[in-house]
This record gives sequence, structure tokens and C-alpha cells, in this order.
Amino acid sequence: MADHPTISLVTLKSSLFDAGIDIEKADRGFTTKLYALLSRPWLSLEFSRYWTDTKQSFAYSYTFGSQVCHHFAQGCAVFAGLCYDSTPDRPKDAACCFGEMWYTTDAGVPHAINFAFVWENEKPVFVAFEPQASQIIQLSEKERNSCVFVRV
Repeated sequence: MADHPTISLVTLKSSLFDAGIDIEKADRGFTTKLYALLSRPWLSLEFSRYWTDTKQSFAYSYTFGSQVCHHFAQGCAVFAGLCYDSTPDRPKDAACCFGEMWYTTDAGVPHAINFAFVWENEKPVFVAFEPQASQIIQLSEKERNSCVFVRV
């Protein structure tokens, strides 16, 4: 990543709200006051490969209905931080802006995934990341509004 923009905790909370995630009604956990924003290529290419390799090394796979989506989201968030920590020239005083969220799918099923904020068009942009598939996904407005837990 050539550029490493950061945002404050206040901006992160505001950006979550702007993305349709009401953190006032969701249980939440924030670990620092400064977050390093990611790039979409880092997330979809570099980290996605790293996370896929990590899952394979643990023989970690998802079985539909197994109720372990939160384990994937927790593990993915940990490994995103570890992967980002090895990024050259990253801001040393900022945490990786990659977290975990629990929400209800449009089909009415509780689910846990990851999210990040990427720097695009000079602003933070919300991106959902499905840890089972190791890819960026789109959430509907209803899904974003159903968020009950956020941890970054």
C-alpha cells in the first residue's frame, strides 16, 4: 500500500453510522483512537490470499448450518491485524481498520462477518468481507441496519 491514511475513533464511529450501522444500538468494542485505512487491492488480493492460506493450514472450513461463522470472523480479524502489521511503511501508531460485525441476513439468519474501511475518493468507505469465502461482499441497507455487534 503506497498511501496509509488514518482516521480517528470519532471519524470511524461517524463512518460506521454513515454506512448504516447504528453503533449506539449495537454492542461495540474499539481498541484504539487511531485506525489505518486499508486499500481495496490490499484487502481483496494480499490479505485474501493470506487468510485463505491460513485457513488451509489449519484445515479450517465452513459447513453450512454449523453455527461457527463467528469463529471465522474472530479469526479473520486477528489475522488481518497480523498481516497488516507486516506491511512496510504502515503507520506504527494506528491499528488496522478491520473488524467484526454480527447482523441478520436478508433471509433472516444471524451471521458474523468482517468489515473494513478503505480509502477511496478522499474518504473512508465501508467494505464488508466474508471470511468463509475470503472475499468482499455487498450488504443490503437492511442488513447493515440490523447490526447488533461491532468490534474493531
